[in-house]
Formats: sequence, structure tokens, C-alpha cells
Amino acid sequence: QGMLIVLPITRDITTKSVDARDVQQVLAERYEGEKFVTVRPFADRSWLERDRFLRADRLVDTNSMELAVYANPAEEQILAVASLDNLGKGASGAAVSRTRT
Repeated sequence: QGMLIVLPITRDITTKSVDARDVQQVLAERYEGEKFVTVRPFADRSWLERDRFLRADRLVDTNSMELAVYANPAEEQILAVASLDNLGKGASGAAVSRTRT
């Protein structure tokens, strides 16, 4: 199966100006060296199907998560995306996964 989580970061919900590259850098630093979490390069489209579609099933049976950050500077919008393998991730499965990261 798989799951996509999309978090829009818009100018009206932040207290200061936020740069998308900074968001990506914070994520990259936080998850550096994590076995099950990959942070994609800023605005990376290589993981998109046909260069534009996110697929929820990309990470099935991997116990992995990929994070990516995209931006629309003209509208001051940032989109943070998480793609993860969520099969069997009830409360106990999620707890076990958290202990590994």
C-alpha cells in the first residue's frame, strides 16, 4: 500500500519568512545517517513518476520513508512531502519503527 503525507507551509501560517531550501536543510541534518529515512535533494523530481506524479506505493515492504521539499516562490508556498511504507503500522508497528530511528 503506502502513504503520502503532504504538508503545505504557506506565508499565512508562519511567523517569519521561511525559505524552502532551509526547510530541506533542516530535514537533511535531522535525518542524516538514519537507516530508514532518506531526505531527497531540494526540488528533486527524479522520484516522481513521469516527472510529476507522487506514488504512494513506491516504498511498499521497505519500512522506509522519503522526505522531499518543493517550493513556489512567487506565492511564497512550500510543500513538504513524506512518502512511507505504512503496511502493518498499527500502534505497535509504529512504536517499533520509532525505536529504530
